[in-house]
Amino acid sequence: MAKPSRPTTTTAKLAAKPTLKAEKPAARPRLTPATVQTTVDAISLAQALRDVETANARVIDLTRRLTTMSQEVLDLRAQLSRGAVGRAGDHGVARDLFEARAEIAALRLQLGN
Repeated sequence: MAKPSRPTTTTAKLAAKPTLKAEKPAARPRLTPATVQTTVDAISLAQALRDVETANARVIDLTRRLTTMSQEVLDLRAQLSRGAVGRAGDHGVARDLFEARAEIAALRLQLGN
């Protein structure tokens, strides 16, 4: 029974390693007023898009907070109208209602600006 043959490598194959050639760096495009303007426009557009995303996120957050506070005011008004709290508690509910109204006013100012 013959032994399986193993691939042979010659020293010539081992010595023939590929050499890396130094490539010349790509030439920079010439800066002209038109290319500078195009680059500045692209940067300005990217910044404007980021600003719009930030503003939209802020409006969404403020709207959510305003909606939550409006619901709280409605709940407090309902409590006052039902007389669900005792006389001692009425003062606390009225204070909460006043604070909620003040926060809503502040949120509306922020949304307007």
